Amino acid sequence: MPTSRQERIAFALMLLTAPAVVYTLTLLRPTFDDWTYTTYPNTDPDFWKYLLPYGDYWRPFDGAFGYVVAMGDRWFPTLNHLCVYLGHALATLWVWLIARRLDFHPAARLTAATIHYVSPAILGTLLSIDSLNQTYASCWGLAALWVYLSGKRHAIPSWLLLCATATLCKENGAMWLFISPWVGWLFNKVSGRQACRHLAWAMGLLIVYGTLRLALPNSYEKEENAYFNISLAGRLSNVAKYVLLSYTSFDFVSVFHRPSRNVPYLLLTFTLSAPYFALNLLNAYRRRCDRRLWGLLAASLVAVAPHLLTLFSTMHAYAGLAPLALLAGWLMPKEGNIRRTALGALILYVVSAIAVGARHWEKAYQSGMDGYQMALETIRQTHKPTHRVHCICVDHGEHKYSSFCVIPYDSYGWGNAVVWQTGGKWPQELHATITTPDNNPQQMAQEKLREGYDHVWIVDGKNIQVIER
Repeated sequence: MPTSRQERIAFALMLLTAPAVVYTLTLLRPTFDDWTYTTYPNTDPDFWKYLLPYGDYWRPFDGAFGYVVAMGDRWFPTLNHLCVYLGHALATLWVWLIARRLDFHPAARLTAATIHYVSPAILGTLLSIDSLNQTYASCWGLAALWVYLSGKRHAIPSWLLLCATATLCKENGAMWLFISPWVGWLFNKVSGRQACRHLAWAMGLLIVYGTLRLALPNSYEKEENAYFNISLAGRLSNVAKYVLLSYTSFDFVSVFHRPSRNVPYLLLTFTLSAPYFALNLLNAYRRRCDRRLWGLLAASLVAVAPHLLTLFSTMHAYAGLAPLALLAGWLMPKEGNIRRTALGALILYVVSAIAVGARHWEKAYQSGMDGYQMALETIRQTHKPTHRVHCICVDHGEHKYSSFCVIPYDSYGWGNAVVWQTGGKWPQELHATITTPDNNPQQMAQEKLREGYDHVWIVDGKNIQVIER
């Protein structure tokens, strides 16, 4: 099936702008989970424990990446950003290839790929450093769907292998075992009987995966996990965040981070994207009796189900994006004035999505720079290399928004930013405490010095105070 002129132009624009996108991504510095997750440079000699089940997770590719990125002095976080972007670009290509395999017309294929590439649902993943797992769980899952839809003799074993790879990237990758037969049935690529037989194979693979995971050693001391301690109100909040992040395009920073509120920017981004969503709703209403409409919506819900039932953050919106991108493509009118109107509305949506992405990038950049500047200030005040340090972080109840608007001591990594800036030379031992101003941080610092620490770093907002023994 040949590509249309519009598709060739769109892909040329993606390729031409890719270097600029990659460059802006590499300017983002680590914050929060980036300092402690397994994709941070790892020099622990106990290599295998990060490839085996580790606490509540089994993500061997992330564990291996931590050792790879430790091979170069400054590979982190640049290599992380490059690999995340590459995974996103490949996932977008898979969406387009799947749309072709589902016999979408050219404008529909273009729409599906464009939505997947620029939707604000990508931001929590694309702008993060520890998001390799989310990117490649979707990337390999989409590759599995594409193979499954081929109908060739080798399709089923290849599909199962790719789904297993997606699952080892991140647990929600297993959802592609269910999504693939479902989409195949929706678009008449397999019969209902075939789909049920393939689902039986999928359940068998999940049983093998679960058995292996329980049988293999787990060397991590489990603590109370926020992912599994979610109230009913929390789950309802998960659903609301999923809907907002997946189905809309406006400046979420202004909604979720009160100190950064910018009402004109919020209204501008909402106004630009509103015509596209209004047309989508109209087209969806016209096709309300078609099972493919409800089926693709259900596929997105299945993809994000593990997160909706546990903890849903901006990164997790990426998991359900691909089925929604395919749905957006399927809803695109095939011909006539209505198609031209829809393509015009899509262009306005893209402008809105880019504006939303720019604001989120700005906030992520500032959060990373906060931690970087705080680390440099700590090094300036610390008159000698130090072995044992205790970092006291003063919590003023600041508001945060995911990995974009980060509390300063989280950007600082509770002192880990200093370890990174010194190339791991000092301190060799770092402990941290989060406290409130009422607990007298100065008195706590003296107590820590009496316990034998060489230095205490007090982090109060963006201010650093170094106290020596």
